[in-house]
Amino acid sequence: MTTTPLRRPAVSAGRLVRARLRSRVGLAASIAAAIAVAIGLLCALPAAAAMASAASIRAAIPDPGTPEGWLQVHTRPATDAAAQDDAGRAVIADLLADDVRIETVRVGEPGSDFERVAWRLTPTPAALNADGVERLARGLARVPEAIRESDAAKGGIVVSGGLADAMDGVAVGAIAAAAITPVPIVILAVLAWFAVLQLARLLGAARGRETRVLVARGLSAGQDTALAGIEAAVLVTAGTVAGVAGAVAAVATAWGAAGIGALTRTWPLVVVAVVVLGATLLVSQLRGAKTAAGADSVVGRIARAASPGVAVLLVLVGVVLVWQASQIAAGARDPWSVAVTVLAPTVGIAAVAVLAVILFAPLSALVAQAAARGAGATPSYPARQVARRLRSFSVAVALVSIVSAGAVLAGAYGATWSAASADSQQVTAGAALRAAVDPVPPGAVATAGDTSGVTAVAPALSAAVVAGGVAGTLVALPPDSMPDVLFEVPGVMDPVTLAAEIAAPRLAVEMPDDATGLRFEARVSTSEPAAAEAMQVRVWLDDDAGVPVTVPLDVSVDEADGAFALTAAAELPGGEAPWRIVALEIGQGRGWPGAELLVTGMRMLSTGDDESELVTPVPHTRLHSAAPGGTAVRSAMVWTAGGETPPRIPAVVTDAFAEGLGLGVGDDVDVRIDGGGRTIAATVASIVAALPGAGAGAGVLVSLDAAIDAASATSVPDGSADAEVVTPPLANEVWAAGDESAAAALSGALDAPVATVGSPASAVAGEVVTLWDAAAVGGALLAGVALVALLAALTAQRAGEVLVLRALGVPPTAQARMRGIEVVVVVVLGVVLGAAGGASLAALLVPRMAERAVPDVQLPPTLSFSPWPVMIALAVVGVALAVAVLGSWLAVRRQGSSTRIEEAAP
Repeated sequence: MTTTPLRRPAVSAGRLVRARLRSRVGLAASIAAAIAVAIGLLCALPAAAAMASAASIRAAIPDPGTPEGWLQVHTRPATDAAAQDDAGRAVIADLLADDVRIETVRVGEPGSDFERVAWRLTPTPAALNADGVERLARGLARVPEAIRESDAAKGGIVVSGGLADAMDGVAVGAIAAAAITPVPIVILAVLAWFAVLQLARLLGAARGRETRVLVARGLSAGQDTALAGIEAAVLVTAGTVAGVAGAVAAVATAWGAAGIGALTRTWPLVVVAVVVLGATLLVSQLRGAKTAAGADSVVGRIARAASPGVAVLLVLVGVVLVWQASQIAAGARDPWSVAVTVLAPTVGIAAVAVLAVILFAPLSALVAQAAARGAGATPSYPARQVARRLRSFSVAVALVSIVSAGAVLAGAYGATWSAASADSQQVTAGAALRAAVDPVPPGAVATAGDTSGVTAVAPALSAAVVAGGVAGTLVALPPDSMPDVLFEVPGVMDPVTLAAEIAAPRLAVEMPDDATGLRFEARVSTSEPAAAEAMQVRVWLDDDAGVPVTVPLDVSVDEADGAFALTAAAELPGGEAPWRIVALEIGQGRGWPGAELLVTGMRMLSTGDDESELVTPVPHTRLHSAAPGGTAVRSAMVWTAGGETPPRIPAVVTDAFAEGLGLGVGDDVDVRIDGGGRTIAATVASIVAALPGAGAGAGVLVSLDAAIDAASATSVPDGSADAEVVTPPLANEVWAAGDESAAAALSGALDAPVATVGSPASAVAGEVVTLWDAAAVGGALLAGVALVALLAALTAQRAGEVLVLRALGVPPTAQARMRGIEVVVVVVLGVVLGAAGGASLAALLVPRMAERAVPDVQLPPTLSFSPWPVMIALAVVGVALAVAVLGSWLAVRRQGSSTRIEEAAP
């Protein structure tokens, strides 16, 4: 009798894939969810960063309808206006292409010598993004010279408008942001890869028995790979579609069609992510299944044996990269520097995860030993189970440690960058509000003080100076006002200390409180009566607020005994009493440079209810066009507070200024105000890292009171010192403390532009902080999905343990509680190890990273921490942990009441 073997009907690959996915629907859904979160974040975060950057750039560019918002190049009109216009436009288009709008305008009276043709450039909206602003800044800087050298220019050019300067500042911020923007994205991508890798291994391990059965029934290795490939494609496709859809919805809600456009530009990143995650899912689940089925290949066994060495190598590479990153200069933009900046934190966090896993084994063993000494199943049993299942729980530790380290790094970067940016801006600005009023008129300080939102006011002198070939910035303020007006930057700038170091006794003579005016009397001998009437008399005063002013006196002349009695008088300006007299100058009148005048019997009096003599000028002085030595004396300081040899005043200088001149404390230095002819003789009282209004560059801080008192020397009678006559300096700014929202009101009150602390560059670069925070929270969400799936799979693997413990008298409720303790301990340990590693990385990397990302950084950043990214990330992980514990609780109770689970020893 012939027996025909039973033929089973062939099962299609699609049907088998569906059956396999349904059998592990929870784990498959977790993998798809992890991929969806990863793809969604990798799409949405770069697009959101690009949109936020573009918005901050547009906000930082001045209104194109104002001179600050355009660049205008003027030249004389040519005979052929059309050809000239075409030539100018061609030059501009060659440099800037479509990045600017070009408008040809005519200025000046048509047909006159003042008529000019001008090309007005304003940026197009499409160019106002992170990529376009640097190109715009370079092109705008080259436009004037290019037009000057072209056929469009006739008789030279004149440039107006502030667009080029504004674009330079914004470009600095965009460049600074570009150096750091990839870092959180790459860290998130690594976390996504690791999460999918571990979930794929779980999926493969869960199919160990299934793989053995299918192989026994004739499934070939190629067919197994094909099935795994189809499954991977299905899961990756589902996750990608869901992730992209979520990203589209989020970005469209926030930015509309423009956001969708930014999202489409992330497609290369999506393609790379899909390929990498798909390959990871395929390979990892195949290896996991073979390992669980006991059919691991030689290559797999070699890989497992080599994994400790790979871990050590990863840690060493991380150490080297972190060290390299700490050595890179803040302004370096070469490919190696950029690569190290991105790789150092990424590999560093991976190394932290490896170290956390390595430390997890001995720590769990120690905890198990300590718990074993106690009575009862809790906590000894949970501790022992954690120590026995290191391989499974290590994945959770690695995931949580990556999230924790990344969140700490994000919090440290955000806080450090914000502090460094704020410190740099405050040091550079000096005060919250600075009004450019040159010179500061009497009463301006009182007017500013009455402005809503202003809490304190002081006059200030800010000027470029030169000393011994070193160019720098001079800042002069009244010491009494500095503590209330200046910013305090802890550890760097203490207004109280600075005020004490530059304070000097006042030399100016105080006028009576009831004084209302000034009168100067003198006897003038000259052969030209009209020359006596044309003489000029000026008095330098400062009021109680420290505002220096110059007061011209009205001159009248009467004949007296063969000479002329000169009287000059003026009312005091509208400042704050009491007034002080600083200097008195007399000079030849305009139109009488050849007249010789002998001035004697000079008196300076205050007028009011009572007259009083204020100062005693020199006995006499001679004004003439040609002294015996050949030098004219057309004016003379007949009295100054500093006398014939004014004293040196104390000055605080920056490290940069002191190093440039080789100065030390106690050294003398003469600082010449560039373009003004005034020289301030000072003695170095202190050397600091940075000064208000000068920053960390070459800077000098002196007392405005002392500078006024000692700026001018009394002219020597009959001397030929016209070239030596130096008048006291006048304040050219009003500095105020208060809310920045008061800037508009202060500008209106003083009819002057007011600068505030914020800079466009910092606003642009600051968007990276938000990106770091979002990446940290997104990473926590991704890890949470993986953590729930991991713990659910582990609970399913331990089903037999539930029946054994129930038989020993441990109810399912108690078992569920012990499972919860296990999970909580593992997650907390991962958080602690990750936070410790993240803090170490932050200390080594974040200050230098922040320095690279702070535009015009003035001071080395000091490490700071913000708890918010860590708290939010841990809250997300906590929610995932709660879901996992609840799921474990329900699963254990279900397993404990089931009779279909085979028994297995724990």
